[in-house]
Amino acid sequence: MRVFRLAAIGMLAAALAMPAVASPALAATPTPIPTAIVNFAVTPSAISVGNTQVTLSGRLVESADPSAGVPNEPLTWYFIIAAEGTPEIGLGSTGPDGTFIIRYTTTVGGIFGVQFAGDSATGYAVSPVVSTDVRADPDPTSITLNPQPDSLVPAGTVLTFTGKAEAETADGMQPLADVFIGILRNGVATGYGGWTAADGTFAATVTAYSGGAWQAVDDLGWPQAYTVYQQSRSNSVQVNVQYKTRTDFSVPARQEAHATFTVSGHVQGWNGNGYWFGAGGVLVNFYYRVLPAGGWVKAGAARTDASGTFRGTAKVRPGYLRWQVQVPRQSPGDVYLPSASGTHDNFITDQTCTSIGVRNSGGRTIVSGTVRDSCGSKTQTFGAVKGAVKVYYHPRGTTTWRYLSQVSTGSGGTFSYSRGVLRGYFVVVFPAQGYYLASKSNVAYVS
Repeated sequence: MRVFRLAAIGMLAAALAMPAVASPALAATPTPIPTAIVNFAVTPSAISVGNTQVTLSGRLVESADPSAGVPNEPLTWYFIIAAEGTPEIGLGSTGPDGTFIIRYTTTVGGIFGVQFAGDSATGYAVSPVVSTDVRADPDPTSITLNPQPDSLVPAGTVLTFTGKAEAETADGMQPLADVFIGILRNGVATGYGGWTAADGTFAATVTAYSGGAWQAVDDLGWPQAYTVYQQSRSNSVQVNVQYKTRTDFSVPARQEAHATFTVSGHVQGWNGNGYWFGAGGVLVNFYYRVLPAGGWVKAGAARTDASGTFRGTAKVRPGYLRWQVQVPRQSPGDVYLPSASGTHDNFITDQTCTSIGVRNSGGRTIVSGTVRDSCGSKTQTFGAVKGAVKVYYHPRGTTTWRYLSQVSTGSGGTFSYSRGVLRGYFVVVFPAQGYYLASKSNVAYVS
């Protein structure tokens, strides 16, 4: 039988009293015969595992003549757990000589009492309540929690924990029957549990939204002094959960390749119970591929903060790029499942710088130079600049530039242009083309 703690009841006698209200029709009836319960006993005085049946016995008699038993009358008995809550109330009856025996099974100690409520038909009055305490003699307990078939499950999985609870009695290990077994996660009550069967076995289902070390505990909320068993915790069973993830991100729509390139975004995990949450501490990898058909290249990585936000730098190359971020498989524990974002396209440009020299040689003017993408302190290069330059000239004493010709860069971004001897000022322009930005050379003079 299971006894549940309920609201405090105040006076026990008030809970049991059934006051008689005289009616005008009975005003002339004889005075009720006083009654009493004698030889009241409750055995055993202390319950323990395997010895939980309590017997209430005594005799209902006339108060004026204790040898006169009150036969075949109903009795009200009650049990309350040491003033913990509302009593359980039941009915018994006296035998032909007024004696009674009432049996009750409980795993918790408390107060037992009996009262006769009177009988107007036979003229007997209400008897006083008789009561006594029965204490619990707690035995040490042992709980075994069986392992789970999977140590890693998706968030929201319903786990069924099974095991067995036993008491260490003087007669050996005894099943702990009809006891509530609560389930803990990382030492904290989950609110889930189940009752043990007669053989001490139990099963409790838990919906796992987080993982950790799971344990079973017997009757976590009960004070030990009231029960026939001591509280104990089982062995730990490790079951972690996996969270589905999703991620979004942003990148600049257009940027020069030598500038610091930043990827930022957010990772969320699915808790298995209806909402997405910011996933903290998650590794995120950055990838791009050169359009139209380049392969994916890892460009950087970052880790999310507590809110699931990430921000990191990536190495890039010039061109039209398609970007994606990915959550890879994480380390053991409560893990975040891999996922990949959608894609974003952007355009990465490349700076240029052009330098020239001019000389007259062999009856010709030669303009030569180089176009580079490593300019000033930005020494990183993405390869030789390939494209066309335009050569301009104006004679000494004039200011109007004249277009001479267009030539293409060769190996290493170099170029050369020659023609009949000219004297004056020369400049070369590299127009914006492809992903290259425009640049203009120094002005060179030859006499």
